[in-house]
Amino acid sequence: NSISMSGGAASSMLQTLLSSPASKWAVGGWSLFIAENLILSENRSKIMEMVGGDDNYHYLYGTLSSVAMASTGYGYFYHVRNAQPLLCSSAKCMPMPFKVGGLICLSMGFGIASQTAPKAQIPITMNNNNNTLTTTNTDSGNKWKVRCPFDFTDSRSATHIDNNNDGSNSNGGGEMVKLSTADRISRHPGLFSFGLVSLGYGLLLPSLPTQLFFSMPLLVAVVGGAHTDSRHRRGMGGQLSPAIEQQTSLLPFYALLTNDDNNVIRNLQEFW
Repeated sequence: NSISMSGGAASSMLQTLLSSPASKWAVGGWSLFIAENLILSENRSKIMEMVGGDDNYHYLYGTLSSVAMASTGYGYFYHVRNAQPLLCSSAKCMPMPFKVGGLICLSMGFGIASQTAPKAQIPITMNNNNNTLTTTNTDSGNKWKVRCPFDFTDSRSATHIDNNNDGSNSNGGGEMVKLSTADRISRHPGLFSFGLVSLGYGLLLPSLPTQLFFSMPLLVAVVGGAHTDSRHRRGMGGQLSPAIEQQTSLLPFYALLTNDDNNVIRNLQEFW
């Protein structure tokens, strides 16, 4: 009977969660952020023709990303934070699986962040790079630049990956594969460090809409990372060669644990 009651209570709580306005706010802003990034990046060439060039495209991209993140922040502070239904009365009484899951996610997220982490940035800036956006002073070369509020650019180091396991650092076709430690974890370590830390924090909170809100950045990482990989395979906005794809993975640690040599211990020792 206790199992039946527990199942009934869980079903009722799920229905309440799905019908809650707070849940819609929890998902809505992040969904808008995902959608505008997918649409604008996938259709970059067409949109550039429509708006009149690269400068206007980046203005549009940065503006829509900022609006999406602003709506996400508004939804959290005014509709989602500590909203019902509640899993329990306070964070101290959270069920043990949530505490363990939160600790694991936080540990993984901060571990990846110690290698690389996304940084927040002001959406509008000025610099003197001739490759940035619209010039406001032709004499000084200063230009305004509109950008995404989060910088998820993952830099690569000069660490060589030996694809042949013979010290040649070549994939057989003469291509050098250079990856940082963070790249060995995931092709998108900045995204996943942010997503895992966010999820871990959310699992420790009693409000289910708040948990839902903090789980969304991990969805951003999976969808955004997969779409970026897809574009780079097609030579759009970057390159993802077979040599690099063989040595790396979208999901954190997957490539390290499933490398062709099946030597998990050695791969983890090389990582650390």
